Amino acid sequence: MQITREVSLKDAVEIIQGFLDHLSDGSVAVGDNEVKLDHMVTIEFEIESSTNELELEFEIKWKVPKPATPAPASSGRASGGSSAGGQSSSSPASEASTPASVGAGS
Repeated sequence: MQITREVSLKDAVEIIQGFLDHLSDGSVAVGDNEVKLDHMVTIEFEIESSTNELELEFEIKWKVPKPATPAPASSGRASGGSSAGGQSSSSPASEASTPASVGAGS
């Protein structure tokens, strides 16, 4: 979700300060969406310019834990049995990042 508003610099600083207050508590809200942040984050600052506009972006990213996969239903065999071929495979866990950003401009 992205919200864009034109406000005075003073109001922009107050809005950013509100984000900082919530971030120190470990969460942030944009509109009706509130997210919890992990204790380790990646922070990115960026200034972009075009012929008629400058943009300053602050971006915070963090890893979202992969949901736990439910254990497969028991097949009725005693534990310790081997599967066909005697091998099991697992795929590497994928991790997503969710940005919480406050940007100026559009």
